[in-house]
Amino acid sequence: MSWLRFKLIGPFLAALLLILPLASANAEDWGTPYDKLFAEAADRVKHSKAKDGTEIREFLTKGSVQIRQERKDGKVSTGTLDMQHGAVLCFWEIAVTVRAALQTCQETNRPKLAARLDTTIGKLNRFIVANALEKPTMAQMQSAIDARMDRFRQSQAAPQTGRVSCAKSGQKALAFFNSYLTDVAKKSDDDYQAGIDKLLSVPRLPSMNPCL
Repeated sequence: MSWLRFKLIGPFLAALLLILPLASANAEDWGTPYDKLFAEAADRVKHSKAKDGTEIREFLTKGSVQIRQERKDGKVSTGTLDMQHGAVLCFWEIAVTVRAALQTCQETNRPKLAARLDTTIGKLNRFIVANALEKPTMAQMQSAIDARMDRFRQSQAAPQTGRVSCAKSGQKALAFFNSYLTDVAKKSDDDYQAGIDKLLSVPRLPSMNPCL
């Protein structure tokens, strides 16, 4: 290689050597199920570091879900944000909790709405199974629902059998349950399910945020 050619190519090689370690670091495996997504979206991933040394990486998926991971001392936390279409996981958590209240609390005795919520939860389950990164099965989703139902009932710690008071949940919780159920009851079944179908109309990673 002539000296002139080296003078022309040398700076490029030096820059390349500086870039390659950075690219390798950006594609680093953080030991989470999201590593593959970050690798596939490498050109859209934003990397930063907080003052306390926390490493941060984030990007926007094609389904408009923001995925953000933070790593410090080997521990990784993950957050998802769906501002465009709605947080499916949040809606699932609320629907299951309200369904548990319907089944357990005397103060939220609205059995006619139970079937509507069951249909909603079924749709949410199918969406999560189809789109979640962890690929849960329908059986696992039902087990998660059963576990939440059991925890809710046990949290009331009522000595009597059958339907129990949910006073231990507090007035704010009961007010929320009843407010949610009132909103559901105001709509026809077709209108209510149309809203759920709109929430689930775009295949995307189920998100927990923004939540209520």
